[in-house]
Formats: sequence, C-alpha cells, structure tokens
Amino acid sequence: MADAFPLDLIMLVDDDPDENFVNARTLRRAEMAHRVIAFENPLEGIAYLENPESAPVDVIVLDINMPEISGFEFLERHNLLPTARQARAVIMLLTTSLNPKDMERASVYADTVYQNKPLRPEMIVEAVRTAEKPHGNGTVPTSERGH
Repeated sequence: MADAFPLDLIMLVDDDPDENFVNARTLRRAEMAHRVIAFENPLEGIAYLENPESAPVDVIVLDINMPEISGFEFLERHNLLPTARQARAVIMLLTTSLNPKDMERASVYADTVYQNKPLRPEMIVEAVRTAEKPHGNGTVPTSERGH
C-alpha cells in the first residue's frame, strides 16, 4: 500500500476541531489521500465505520484523550467491527501524551502506531509502509503475531 499514495481515505478522530483542521490541511497539501474526513466525537467515527454504505478507510489518525471515549476504547470498538469495516492499513494513535503506560498499551495492537503530535505526512507514509496486516486482516495482539 505504501506505493499507493495518495490513499483513498484518511479518517481523523480528535475532539479538538482546530487539531482536525490543521491535520486535514496538512494531509491535503501533501496529497496523502483523495479524501480526508474528520470526527470530533469518536462515537461518530465508529458509527461511520459501522455503516456499510460508508467508504472504506485506509488510515485512522486517532487521539488518545477524548471526553466521550478514549482512543483505546475506540480501538476496542474498532476491533469488534466486521473485518471489511476495519481500517485497511493502520491506526495511528497521535497524542501529546508521553505516558509510558499509553505507549505500552498501544504496543499490544498490531498495525497501531503511537506517534506524538504534531502530525507530519511522513508519519503516515512510514506507518503505512510498516503496517503488517494485509488488506482488511484485522488487528491482532502483538503476542499473537509471532514477533
């Protein structure tokens, strides 16, 4: 997929509208995807993914600390979705948190990358290049990946 830029669709999930605006503008200017959609409410992001009429998402850029549900709760709900509705490549946890427990918690998910804000286009490229799951394979705990 790394050679498939621009991607079809990147989803941003962050409760800060300014953060979503800046990240969407950054991704559009870098021509990272044909479409970038943003959700301030993570539950709306999950609803988008659950809707079979919604376009498939290549990358989800996800904040950890949000009031409705955390980024980790979003990940858990994402993983319960039918495989065809999950992100096709990678989920990037993008945060200001330097909490080692957050980093450790993120490490148990395959194809979930932990990055510190601000978002840079090369972060998306690197995340997609290192994604291990083939198209639509679902997220698997690290302990089951054979590493």
